Amino acid sequence: MPLSDALKAILRRGSFPLKSSSELRLWEELVREMETDLAKLVAECHALLGGADYQDHWGRIIIDGQDFSVGLSEGAAFVGAAHGAIMSDFDIYNRKGGSPVQALAKRIRKVAAAHHLVEVSKVTLNPPSTAHGMGTGLVTTGVLSYLPDPSLYGADAFGSQPDQQAIAGLAPMWGALKKRRHVGAGGKIGKKTHYVLAHLLNHQVNGSGADVKNVVPFAADANTQMAREVERFLKDLVQNGIPVRYTIQMTGAVGMTPGRATALAACTTADQRAVIEAEQHLPSALLITLEAFDGSAWHTICNAHRIDNIVPETVPVI
Repeated sequence: MPLSDALKAILRRGSFPLKSSSELRLWEELVREMETDLAKLVAECHALLGGADYQDHWGRIIIDGQDFSVGLSEGAAFVGAAHGAIMSDFDIYNRKGGSPVQALAKRIRKVAAAHHLVEVSKVTLNPPSTAHGMGTGLVTTGVLSYLPDPSLYGADAFGSQPDQQAIAGLAPMWGALKKRRHVGAGGKIGKKTHYVLAHLLNHQVNGSGADVKNVVPFAADANTQMAREVERFLKDLVQNGIPVRYTIQMTGAVGMTPGRATALAACTTADQRAVIEAEQHLPSALLITLEAFDGSAWHTICNAHRIDNIVPETVPVI
């Protein structure tokens, strides 16, 4: 079926439809054409672009000067770019239960699988800690792609934000740790908690927030650092179809240091004491390695990049 004029106008700009209610019909049209005859659709889009360099329009994935999109075929580049576009604003639509968007993303993933454009992920999450009951690390035994590892959460899995209730039920120490409030510079007490449940396999690359093996109590500020220094690259690569290898290891627990013992002795409530008792078991840092494939060689983006946990030696503000 010929593409509609409205969809052609968008594709001619090297763009994709918005995810508004009025343009989801154009996404439906585009995905239907992918499912019907991908090669024909790619050729038509190439013609709409005037035969120009295809990836310059659909977006190159360049990190530290290395172009990782050079190894993608036109079909893989197009489907990957479409997947990246539909998955943008993930947190907004996922939080609001954006089932039409998820349904379209699932169909795009099935096109990619049918044409062998990306590999299915193979990811191993380490067993939970015997001390705090939550995650201890992960490694890709194959690659990480936007096609989920079916052995983790199923072939159609989407990631999710941390499920506070589920994790606290499975790992009771989280119930204590989340009571420490964030104290900023100058002693200003914030509204947020000091700790968050940091994903090992990020929720935007199909990691579950209800799996104790996939979350670890981590200082909120350190989690933000992790997102800025590592996960923004991880998301761009995976969502657009670049195969990656990803490893997270943890250093030893912070332990009951002299400063922590002094703070424990100064606590006046059971809740305060429970926080410090739990904190001694937290990892002192995450060591993250991220590699990506450009079609001919693997390149290291970060190697055992250290993100220090921030575990105070103070009486908790509850």
